[in-house]
Amino acid sequence: MSTENLNFPLDASQYKLLYLIGRGATSDVYVAKCLANNQTLSIKLINLEAYPLEIEFLRQEVAFWSSTQLPQVVRYYGSFVSGPMLYILMEYMGGGSVSDIMRYSYPKGF
Repeated sequence: MSTENLNFPLDASQYKLLYLIGRGATSDVYVAKCLANNQTLSIKLINLEAYPLEIEFLRQEVAFWSSTQLPQVVRYYGSFVSGPMLYILMEYMGGGSVSDIMRYSYPKGF
């Protein structure tokens, strides 16, 4: 099913986190299921209490994802704050990280 015309609610209770797929300096990324439309997606979670980020950094991150419409970049579905957590909802790509793909495709490097 295409996710082009689906709505993703801006409510944490509408998502079930399935498993962790990535970890960055200030965030964790999970595969999740949207309970409202039964779609699989990625959710980037930033704990704003554990990682007190500058509001400008957060604004730039959300602005980047919301304005990027290139087919080479995962789709952005929305973002919201629930308690201390910032949720960034994105398209799930099951092929692994860019690092994983490069390691597999080019085991001896470029």
